[in-house]
Amino acid sequence: MKRACIISLALFSLLIAHAGEKNLKPRFEQMREIEGSFIVGDRGRIVVPGNVFGQSRNCPADLRILADDGTQWPFFLYRPKATSKQGTLNPEVLNCAFVSGRESYLRFDLVVPKKGGETPIHNQVELITSGHDFVRRVEVFDEEGNALMAVGHLIDFSGQRGARNTIVRYPASDASRLHVRIYSNAQNAGETVALASAKLHYRNLVEAERERVIASEIPVPQGEQVPTAQTRMFDLGDPNRPLEFMVFDVQTPSFARSVSVYGRNEDYDSWAWVGGGEIHALQDDEQMEIKLHATHRFIKLHVFHHDDRPLSIQSIRLEAIPRYLVFEAASAGKAGLYYRAWDFRSPRYDLKGRIETKAIASLPEFQLQEAAPNAAAKSEPWRKYSKLLGGLAVAVVSLLVIGIIVSMLKQQKAGN
Repeated sequence: MKRACIISLALFSLLIAHAGEKNLKPRFEQMREIEGSFIVGDRGRIVVPGNVFGQSRNCPADLRILADDGTQWPFFLYRPKATSKQGTLNPEVLNCAFVSGRESYLRFDLVVPKKGGETPIHNQVELITSGHDFVRRVEVFDEEGNALMAVGHLIDFSGQRGARNTIVRYPASDASRLHVRIYSNAQNAGETVALASAKLHYRNLVEAERERVIASEIPVPQGEQVPTAQTRMFDLGDPNRPLEFMVFDVQTPSFARSVSVYGRNEDYDSWAWVGGGEIHALQDDEQMEIKLHATHRFIKLHVFHHDDRPLSIQSIRLEAIPRYLVFEAASAGKAGLYYRAWDFRSPRYDLKGRIETKAIASLPEFQLQEAAPNAAAKSEPWRKYSKLLGGLAVAVVSLLVIGIIVSMLKQQKAGN
């Protein structure tokens, strides 16, 4: 009798788990309604808010778009990408010589290789030179050596990860020959510069759209400060929030500084390096942006000044490329974004293969209403554990079956 009751209970648990798989709504703790009403086949996109990244247990695996009747709508996570037309050339280096004087410099000519009898368009020169810890001015002239095309700077802060610049940009040109001068480091005018390699590039980049990441600046504890750097800390409000760009507004007129950026999600976590580089404003050459690969709530940055005066930083803007959920209505009516659930794997829909990437930008963008606790989860709180209950039920039934078999074998042995 007891055994029959236990088996019945286990089977009932399996039925509960099966019902939970059929009706997904109660398994999610949070939801945000999608504004608007839809007919079958409608397509659109919604921006994933920062707090969805933070409140999900495993974003995007535990995200679902569900209609009012519980129908799943197919979707996929989309991150816009920059588009570019690009090419690289390996020029011939001629007449390379070091010129000593009031301003010593390395001079050389770059002969552009032809393709199909024509000189390809180029707008960047990449220069690798000897030494470390330098700021070297570069001048690029046209093939006659008369017209100045660009002034740039080669920068190397060897003590800081990623703090290096090897590119000088100039207006797109089909010049078959360039004259280049690399001046000695301003802090070590007596140095001799050697050229390791030179390449020419053409880059026509169309940046992907960006969104501003709202963050609050927080006080820097004494233990986080570095004597030779300016340290700032920010709280993005939500863990796991993507952050990809840091843009500086600096009032100091002329400078070159290295920057290191770190992130963590909790106060007790160790800081993880998420990006770094250099920022500078030297003559007409300016670089004020650091690229990051961060998914953290707390951000810390060091702007190293060493023996120079600290910069006058007016503001620091944090930015990211927005993430979209591209969806297709599988039923008529309204729907919502449901998230924060246990034991969900990433969904597998075929929508991504049925829509061209270039068509995504033209899809209508729909807004999400404010986040709210999922009423379905409140009314049936046990359903969030339906998968766990199902697993336990299977385990119990398996053990019971084994027990019954063992008992039958014992009885048969005793009878014999």
